Amino acid sequence: MVGDRWNEFYATGEYERCAYLAGEEMDEYVDRFLDGSGVDPESFASVGCGPAVTEFALAERHPDTEFYCYDLAEDVIRDDREVADRRGLSNITFHVRSLPDLDLGREFDIVYCMATLYFVEAIEDAIEALYDHVQPGGYLIFNYPNEATREWLRDEPEGKREFFAPVAAGTNLLTREAIEQLLGTDVRDYWKFVGATDLQSGNSPAVFVQR
Repeated sequence: MVGDRWNEFYATGEYERCAYLAGEEMDEYVDRFLDGSGVDPESFASVGCGPAVTEFALAERHPDTEFYCYDLAEDVIRDDREVADRRGLSNITFHVRSLPDLDLGREFDIVYCMATLYFVEAIEDAIEALYDHVQPGGYLIFNYPNEATREWLRDEPEGKREFFAPVAAGTNLLTREAIEQLLGTDVRDYWKFVGATDLQSGNSPAVFVQR
């Protein structure tokens, strides 16, 4: 089970607190998106937050925005809460939730899901669940696995391939066209919009869509 693997990964507390995709630049990309789209969000949900490095950086720079962070691993959520307390951040909270069965009880100006859908087999259900939590006029931002992701994974160690089992099996690979058909609207290239030129043609495509 994916949840068991992630709980085991975080259980020792010895994991690296980092953004697992694009590193320290991820929060800068979010700020570029907010500037470029003209959004000043009151609420920001991050689904699959992990160590929440990006979210902590954003919460410090945007004290008037409420950040709601979700992950299926109880250990990392506990650790994140301790970090928030140490930093004195009152505008960021952490909760245990998982995809695709996502019921957050509210909608948000921004719903953000990065480096997470690799591990979700029912990926279309997950994307629809994320989109359902976006306020009208708000945005969903996410990355997703495609055939290039699967090709990259073939050269990785066996342990990583097991972790990315749905990608390795090809059961959750998508295209931009399939996402547009699923959501019934146009989607745009997130990496291009935020100027992440090194990621535009890579194996982790990302898009955004306004509801």
